[in-house]
Amino acid sequence: MDHNLAKTYHAALNEISDTLRLARLGTVAEIAAYPGVLTPVEIESDMSGVRPLLLKALEDALRQFVAMREAEGEHLKVDFLARLKVLEEHVEAIAALGPEIVERYRERLQKTLAELLAETEIDPARIIQETAIYADKVNYTEEIVRLRSHFQQFRQILAEAAEPVGRKLDFLIQEMNREINTTASKANSTQATRTAVEVKSEIEKLREQIQNVE
Repeated sequence: MDHNLAKTYHAALNEISDTLRLARLGTVAEIAAYPGVLTPVEIESDMSGVRPLLLKALEDALRQFVAMREAEGEHLKVDFLARLKVLEEHVEAIAALGPEIVERYRERLQKTLAELLAETEIDPARIIQETAIYADKVNYTEEIVRLRSHFQQFRQILAEAAEPVGRKLDFLIQEMNREINTTASKANSTQATRTAVEVKSEIEKLREQIQNVE
C-alpha cells in the first residue's frame, strides 16, 4: 500500500470540501479504491507438499463412503430377505387353499343340485364334471410356481450381486405383482383374497426399498 499517496488523496478531498464548504468526503474504502493506493502482490507458494495430504484425505473420504454404502447394502439385503420370507409364507398359505376351494365348491354344487332335484337321483358324473370345470377355472398353480421362481431369482440376485441390480429386482417385483393379481382373481376365495392383499402390501414395501438400490 502507498501510504503517502493515500494521505495525498485524503488531504485533497478535505481541501475540496473546505473550499466548497461541503461535508468531508472520502471513506477508507473510497480512498483505497483510487489508483495506486493498493497494489496487488502475487505471492508464490509451493503446493507440492500439500498434494500428498490432499490425496490421502480424498482416499480416506472415498474409503469411508464405500464402507458406508456397503453397510447400507447389507442392511437392505437383510430387510429384503426378511420380507421375502414373509412373502413365501403367504404364498404357500394361498397354495394350500387350492384343494379346499375346489372341495367347498363340490360340496356347494352337490347341495344345490340336491335341493333343486329333490327326489331325483343325482348323477355323480355330472358333479364330477362340473367340479373339474370349476377346478380348472380357479387353478392358480402356474402362478404359484412362477412366484416361487421369482423368489428364488430374487435371492440369487442378492447373493451374486457384483454390480448394480436395482433394475433386475424392480423387474421381478413387477412380475410378482402380476402373478399375485392373477392368483387373487382366480382363487374365488375370501381367505385367498385377504392373503393376496398381504402379499401385495409386502411387495410394495419391497418395491419402495428397491428405489434405494442402484
